[in-house]
Amino acid sequence: MAAAPRLKLADKQEIYKKLLTGLKKRYTALPKPPELPVLETMLFAVCLENASVKDADAAFKRMLAAFHDLNEIRVSSIDELETVFQGMSDTDWRASRIRGILSYVFESNYSFEYEGLKRKTLELATKQLSKIKELTPFIRDYTLHAALGAHLIPLDSSQLAVLEFLDLQSEAGGPEHTAESMRPLVRKAEGSEFCSLLREFSLDPKFRPQFGIVKQTPVNEGATLPPPLTRLDKLLKGDTIKWEGGHPRKAVPDKKPVDKKAAAAPVANKKPEPAVIKKLKPAVVAPAKVVAGKPAASKAAPPKPVPSKAQKPAAPAAKSAKVEHPKAKPVAPAVVKKPAPKKPAPPAKVAAKPAPVQKSAAKSGKKHPAKSGK
Repeated sequence: MAAAPRLKLADKQEIYKKLLTGLKKRYTALPKPPELPVLETMLFAVCLENASVKDADAAFKRMLAAFHDLNEIRVSSIDELETVFQGMSDTDWRASRIRGILSYVFESNYSFEYEGLKRKTLELATKQLSKIKELTPFIRDYTLHAALGAHLIPLDSSQLAVLEFLDLQSEAGGPEHTAESMRPLVRKAEGSEFCSLLREFSLDPKFRPQFGIVKQTPVNEGATLPPPLTRLDKLLKGDTIKWEGGHPRKAVPDKKPVDKKAAAAPVANKKPEPAVIKKLKPAVVAPAKVVAGKPAASKAAPPKPVPSKAQKPAAPAAKSAKVEHPKAKPVAPAVVKKPAPKKPAPPAKVAAKPAPVQKSAAKSGKKHPAKSGK
C-alpha cells in the first residue's frame, strides 16, 4: 500500500472542523462521565478505555457494589474481578489493572488517599503517574485531564483508528504522539466534547468496520483511497469507502512442487546393483563374529563341512587352537622372568675357595702365628 501524503497543519484543521461539525449533528445527547476523586478517576478510566461511557459507568458501579471497599478489591483475585466486566472486551486485562493500581497506591501511602495529585503541577503529576506501571497512556491522560483540568487529548485504540482513517495521526504513530499532535487543533474548551464525540463515532457499529480500510492492501496495484475530506463525507452519508484506480496485479505463476518419487525413480532403475551390494557387505562380515561364539547360528558355516564328514572335528579344533594361542602368549613371558633372581648363586661358590688353603697350611706343619705366641 502506498504511503499517504503528509498533510499540512491547515489541511488538518479543515478536516478537524468538518469532523467536529458532522459529529455534533449526529450525536446530540452524549452521556457525561461522572466526577470522581483522583483514585476513582483512574479506576473509571480503566473501565472507559475502548468502551462507551454508558458501559464504563455500569461496570464501575457494579464493582463498587460487589465489594465492601477498595481494600477488598485490592486483595481479590482476577477471576473475581472479571465478573464485574462481563459483556466488555479484555475482562482479565481490566481486572489486573484495577488491582495493580490499588496495590501501588496502598503500598505507597498505606491508604487510598490520592488527592494530593491535584496540588501538583502538570509536569510533577505526570512524573508521579508514570511510576504506576498499570497506567496506559489513555488512563494517565484521562486522569490528568479530568482531575487537573489539563489540556490533553486522551486517546484509546478505537479513537486512534478514526484519526488514522482521516490521516490525522502523527508521523511517529502511537496514541501518545498522535494525542500530542492533536493539541494545536483542539481548543481547550472543546477537549472534553471532542473526546466524547470521537468515542461514540469510533464505537458506532455503522462506521467501525470501515476504519480499518487504510491498513488493508488494495486488490489492484497502485489503487488509492479518496482524500480524507471525501472519505468523511461519504462515511457520514452512509456510503462505503473503496479503493479507486490502479490496475490488476500480475498473476505470479505458482511453482509446482517437484515430485521426489518421480525424480528418484530413473536413478533407482539405472543402478540397482550398488544398492544390493551395500546390503550384502555387512552380511559377509557377520559370520566372523558368530564363529567365535556359536557357529551353528550362522548361515555361512554349514556349506564348509559338506565335502567330508571326517573333517568336521578337525575344523573346530583348528579354530579353537587359533583362539587359545593368543591366550597362551602372556603366560610364556611370566615363566622367563622367574630365573632372573638365581644369578647371585655363583658368589656362594667363590666364598668356599679359602677352605682348601687352610687345609694345606695344616698339612705342611706350619704353625699359625697366633699359636706360636702361646
